[in-house]
Amino acid sequence: MIVEEGDRVRQGQVIAVMDDSNLRGQLTQMQGQLAQQEADLQRLIAGNRPEDIAQKQARLNRAKAELRQHQADVNSNQLLYESGTISRQTYQPASYHCP
Repeated sequence: MIVEEGDRVRQGQVIAVMDDSNLRGQLTQMQGQLAQQEADLQRLIAGNRPEDIAQKQARLNRAKAELRQHQADVNSNQLLYESGTISRQTYQPASYHCP
């Protein structure tokens, strides 16, 4: 049950439901980009020069690092939001865009 200002609440009661669909959508998009990078790497490994393979491996490693960082940011901000440390506006900043 969602409460309104002035309502009495008890400990542990849900008082707000957060819409994180935007962040989840961005995470899904990043996972798709990561899968594409992995597929590209596999195609290169199947028959290209070592330089091309190294370049794709580096791109894949960057994509994985960016995904891990994005997931960590989402998780951290969710915990901060749920604990009341940050506002909803801070929890959903415009800076959470996929590269």
